[in-house]
Amino acid sequence: MRKAWKKAVSVLLTLVLIFGVLPAMNVSAEGEGGQGSRSIELNFAGTVNGSIVTYGVEGTDVALTVEGAELNDSKVSISEGNLGSVKFKLENFDPDKMQIRVYSNDGFQTYLTVNQNETSLAEREGEGGFPDSITLVVEKKGSQGQPGQSTDNRIRLQLEGDACNSFADMVSKDIQIYVSKDGGSSFSQLTG
Repeated sequence: MRKAWKKAVSVLLTLVLIFGVLPAMNVSAEGEGGQGSRSIELNFAGTVNGSIVTYGVEGTDVALTVEGAELNDSKVSISEGNLGSVKFKLENFDPDKMQIRVYSNDGFQTYLTVNQNETSLAEREGEGGFPDSITLVVEKKGSQGQPGQSTDNRIRLQLEGDACNSFADMVSKDIQIYVSKDGGSSFSQLTG
């Protein structure tokens, strides 16, 4: 009886391992499926010449050189697992007057941190993944909408009770919230 019990437990644990743990590990051959296999299409909203993208910001031509990936037309395809391997070198970039914003049409938006005139998608502010297709733009600091669109539209939002306290907590932690009222073509920052 004891041997049968041990054998049953052994078979049960083996089945749990096979059907429970191994699929969750997402085991795959190199280059096929698995984590990091999703590609992100990065579009550039500037003038492209070879591996250099030029942005006109406040009367200054900012040159962004793409290193570690081939720039085709105005886009680059980057494996999600290799975001840090593609670097962007900047010339004439003034961090006091300019920012690098990454956005998508579904409302996603984040900013890249520039260190010693270099950045990458791994240097973004915030957490979480990227949508499948994103656009990078170098623009005047404080800009919130997509290039060429007005950002003067204001949105009124009234918060009461716990929501008001939560918003005040987010503001005190320097968490910025942007809202789109037209499906993602322009954004406004919520302020307290």
